[in-house]
Amino acid sequence: MDSNIYITVSRSAKEKGNMNCSRRSVLRLLSIACFPGALLGTAGFAQQTKRVLRLGVLDFLSPVPGKNNHIATQGILMLMHRGLLTYDVKGELTGELAESWRNLSSVQWEVKLKEAKFSNGAPVTAEDVRYSLQRMASNELGSQLKPSFARITSMEVVDARTIRLQTAEPLPSLPSLLANAQFCIIAKGSDRFKPDGIGAGPYVLKAYEQGVSLGLERNPHYFKAGYPKFDRVDATIYRDESARLSALRAGDVDLIDYVPYDAINDIRNEAGLKSYGDSRGGLLYVTFNGRGIFEDARLRKAVAFALRRDEFVKAVLYGCGAPLNGVPRAQNTPYYAKENAEFWRYDPVLSRKLMAEAGKPNGFNCVMLTASDLSQHRNTALLAQAQLAEIGINVRLQMADYATRQAAGLRGEGDLGVNGTGMDSLDPDAYTRIQDPSQPIAAIRSSGFAVPGLREALSQARHEFDPAKRAQLYIEADRLSLDNTTLCGLVYRATAFASSSQIKGFEMFPQLLSAYSYRNLDVVSASA
Repeated sequence: MDSNIYITVSRSAKEKGNMNCSRRSVLRLLSIACFPGALLGTAGFAQQTKRVLRLGVLDFLSPVPGKNNHIATQGILMLMHRGLLTYDVKGELTGELAESWRNLSSVQWEVKLKEAKFSNGAPVTAEDVRYSLQRMASNELGSQLKPSFARITSMEVVDARTIRLQTAEPLPSLPSLLANAQFCIIAKGSDRFKPDGIGAGPYVLKAYEQGVSLGLERNPHYFKAGYPKFDRVDATIYRDESARLSALRAGDVDLIDYVPYDAINDIRNEAGLKSYGDSRGGLLYVTFNGRGIFEDARLRKAVAFALRRDEFVKAVLYGCGAPLNGVPRAQNTPYYAKENAEFWRYDPVLSRKLMAEAGKPNGFNCVMLTASDLSQHRNTALLAQAQLAEIGINVRLQMADYATRQAAGLRGEGDLGVNGTGMDSLDPDAYTRIQDPSQPIAAIRSSGFAVPGLREALSQARHEFDPAKRAQLYIEADRLSLDNTTLCGLVYRATAFASSSQIKGFEMFPQLLSAYSYRNLDVVSASA
């Protein structure tokens, strides 16, 4: 068998063949086909001839790195790929494939590479870095980060391990961009014949059955000596969160993501299990489509002041989160301003006043997009629908699975949309991707309207190298965004993983970075 083959079996094909087999038996047959001797792997660590890490994951939408994938998909891609920079568990930037980085001037940066190899044994070179950067800025890939990477105007390969980057304007956030979880280094041109390209991550994708499972094998050329500890990773997709948790409790998997909120506290007290979490690990928020009724900023603001955020924390997150009353800035950074962090409050009187000023004193009808297969999104939409009805905003829910819901958002459907995300950088520029509606349409942000002066204010803050001036500029831009309600924050949501007690060494990134903690699976091991 070709070591790079993908196995893709559609559900309809299995149904047409009248295959009377269970989900688990299909996965076992897949595992046997891709990894001889895998039958020994289903009984737990002690009975395996190879060390196998078994993951229970929410989903895997596409093997294409840099695509607009949700965080669960990015988690798996992090097992296959590495970037130039990353964050450590303290939230500080550190080198990954980059040995060093420095700014030669306000518009020029130099990056030197470590001695590292791709999974095929070829060295990681500056040419591969240039190709990967150009790919992120290309129309073909269509990444939501395209505008950010397009700010790099030239790339000079100095030698095999050195590249110099030129930006059109000063860009102090460039190191944070190079640490973005969606950006990875792939071998030049390798994505033209292999969807996931050739990466430098700890594992290599060997099998992929859409909507069912993935099989990954250890990269013998991984640049971290002695890692990864597992020979193989088997990932099973459980879109139903209860099924994912049941699989962990039954010992069918060793680690799961997206632990149901109603189970987070219980897992902490269960024998044989470990829980990992951060109460401010991600965001839930509402976006607006300005091509319809929400072109009027007063109606967007009316929505924002009509919601009781503490009820979302209790009802949707089972208390595993916190109200998001303004712009999400960490309190220990200079970009935090109390007035911006506590901007929204429950004020239905103000909401009705704003609606009357906008010519809608008796309310109006609108459509909200949400994902039916993510309980936090679905339940958020249901609660928002109920609360908005109290002031005469009648919301019709348009529910679909996550991929379909995102596609609808990209087509500009709906008037409102429930979204969730983690912030893949602690630099304030990272928030711009959901804060500025003047950017190209994307499901994760509002669109169809622009706020006068906001784009310019964010640009000025982005290009300022002086830390104090930069912080003040972002505080001012944030207030402009809030005054015009470019999105409506709801809650900080907990990020939660859970594992068997045999898993050792798994650590989470802090707070808003925590959703990307799969990046740390390269150093995880297991006790016998």
